[in-house]
Amino acid sequence: MVWIHGGALQFGSSTVPTYNGQVLAATQCVMVATLNYRLGVLGFLSLGTAAAPGNVGLLDQAMALHWIHHNAPRFGADPGRITLFGESSGARCVGAHMASPLSRDLFSRAVIQSGPVTASFGKRTVAENTAAARKLAGIMGCPVDDDDAMITCLSEADAEEMGKIATDLKRFSFPAFGIIVDDYFFFNESMTTYLLYKAAEKFDVLIGSNKNDGSYKLPFFSAKSMNESTRPQWKRNTFHLVLKNVLFPKLRNLPANENQLIQLLEYIYIGSSLPAERDDYHTALENIFGDLNYFCPMYSTATPLLAGGSDVYMYSFEHRSSISPFPQWMGVVHASELDFVFGRPLDQGHFFTEGERQLSLLMMNAWANFAKFGNPNSEDTPSQWPPLNSSTYPYAVFRSPSHVTVGKGYRYRECVFWNEVYTTLVPDPSDPAGVHDHDEL
Repeated sequence: MVWIHGGALQFGSSTVPTYNGQVLAATQCVMVATLNYRLGVLGFLSLGTAAAPGNVGLLDQAMALHWIHHNAPRFGADPGRITLFGESSGARCVGAHMASPLSRDLFSRAVIQSGPVTASFGKRTVAENTAAARKLAGIMGCPVDDDDAMITCLSEADAEEMGKIATDLKRFSFPAFGIIVDDYFFFNESMTTYLLYKAAEKFDVLIGSNKNDGSYKLPFFSAKSMNESTRPQWKRNTFHLVLKNVLFPKLRNLPANENQLIQLLEYIYIGSSLPAERDDYHTALENIFGDLNYFCPMYSTATPLLAGGSDVYMYSFEHRSSISPFPQWMGVVHASELDFVFGRPLDQGHFFTEGERQLSLLMMNAWANFAKFGNPNSEDTPSQWPPLNSSTYPYAVFRSPSHVTVGKGYRYRECVFWNEVYTTLVPDPSDPAGVHDHDEL
């Protein structure tokens, strides 16, 4: 099991204590490998040139995968049974490797935790990355009109200073530099195209998210909310402002009349609620962010895989950790599942409850079974986790310490809107023609 850490492609390390694979390896009889890769401007700046091709962070990962695949037998492992797993931007990297001809033959299964590569926030164009590079160069006092001179200047600049400046170059609250479609890692084709049509027949996938994945962005708009135990009460005008200034700029496909989209979203996320809940604009924004970035891209990733004959298992992690440092209103926040996947409750048992130790064992067993056999269930599994199908869309709910429960159609109604209705009404110009014609969800 090969782990790719998250951190918005800007920060993080495989040495973070949470990612220590010793408990997972010892309890489940699997080998766990973690890797580091170049981040931020050093890993993802691109000009579309040989000197600055972009995606070098992904190339670092691919090199590590080649080494692991080649040397697996020396450690008693089977190179034909390598599972790549990651969370958030690490999960997007997993999806990118599924799509890349450079690395997709180096592993056979994938676990995608809260980061489908088909999410809109995971997309970058060469033009967007180039614009960010020129802006960075200008701030650093480097030439901006001569690519070779720019790269030479940046390569001689203070790396720490450049990294700090690049981190501040936000793209609508998301990092300026990211994964692009290039002519090397993706062979100049859309990662979505590869994922949907070229890799679909190969990979069995375990994919899921946390119940409140969408809540982690909200404190960026109101820092004081991090100190509030109850959910903030935002007004309708705040709802409109956040949509226009944060959400809409990162949507590649906007209708000509933005106010019509606001009215439509207000109806879907507010107007169709019970009367007593129709002023909860804060929760509505959380759900919109969650649907766009995590929940609905799970369907757009899973559906073509199902059509290609892959086995797909979907989950929702819904347990709020007893040691969560976040306010109660944020719920089961982004990255909450990591402690349980890596067995931290067993390693530092005095911080967790007995029920949480059992939940961690349950999840580690499911993840390891999937890595070994392509099926998270075992004879000892208290309840069976069914594979995804395009009729009822069953998914496992991890909440109880002793067993999984099964739900159907996680946020299906909202995802029909984003994945079917919206993309039909307002096609994404960055997607290859016809991609959405083949998407059922």
